[in-house]
Amino acid sequence: MEILPYVYCIKHKPSGYYYVGMRHANKRRKEDDLMRLYFTSSANVKRLIERDGVESMEIVWFVDCDSIETAHDIEHQCILVYHKNYKVLNAANGKGVAITPKGAISGSEMMKKSALARKGDFWITNGIDNKRVKKDSVIPDGWERGRTVVWSPIYITNGSMTVSIPPGYDIPNGWYIGHGEDFKKLNSDGNKGKKWYNNGITDKKFYPGEEPDGWSYGRIMTHDENSRQKIAKAGKGRIHNKGRVHYNNGEIQIALKDGEAVPDGFTKGRLSNSPTKGKKLINNGTEVAYIEKNDEIPKGWVAGRIK
Repeated sequence: MEILPYVYCIKHKPSGYYYVGMRHANKRRKEDDLMRLYFTSSANVKRLIERDGVESMEIVWFVDCDSIETAHDIEHQCILVYHKNYKVLNAANGKGVAITPKGAISGSEMMKKSALARKGDFWITNGIDNKRVKKDSVIPDGWERGRTVVWSPIYITNGSMTVSIPPGYDIPNGWYIGHGEDFKKLNSDGNKGKKWYNNGITDKKFYPGEEPDGWSYGRIMTHDENSRQKIAKAGKGRIHNKGRVHYNNGEIQIALKDGEAVPDGFTKGRLSNSPTKGKKLINNGTEVAYIEKNDEIPKGWVAGRIK
């Protein structure tokens, strides 16, 4: 049977802390390797095992991967997911680095070490797949130097966790295409009722009244001058019509509040050639504007009305 790299998640039962890692130097299958011959590369995990015994560690899940690259991708994304939802022993930057007695090894240090190990390697592509090869490798027929970089990720789940893999990668055993409970949890009603606030440097959503001192309502306007002119032109003279009713006289249309008198000659409804017809409504958290349907939404703005 082929020995494959694998990604795993273990849990320290007394504390409830999780650890996510990957293994590619294994000489045995994952079932005969993890917590039998291999006890992770984490100094934290090893200290806990030394203190509480190997029986204090529970294997939550592990999956085979078709390549080291796939294993690295899944490990990285799983660390990010676990950091958002659970107590973890992995370093907070989600790069798969270890916390040592001398402190955490930074992501930049890990990247430098990894770059040195791959020095001289190059990418080849057949127009669909990419792979890295050693500097002295002979390029196979049908392949050439370079990478095919245009692809959309495929989301896969094991039911509780969601990660993305490039097209063409084999889906690990126990995983299937779709989104898991973690994705649904992070993208459900977590922001319902929240509004945008900013501190002049960054913006974030809070419930009204819970924003920190020094934060003000609205999002930071960071779009370029060209975008500003488009928004100003599209929204010039426009007022927010929420709660209003439209009337027209065949030439112009107006929006009136409930109870306002309707001018003579006006009937309820919009003009069929409304200036906003075919345009897209956008907002930045404090104001709204219309842009052409196919125009790109400026930075700091989102589609739709203010919620």
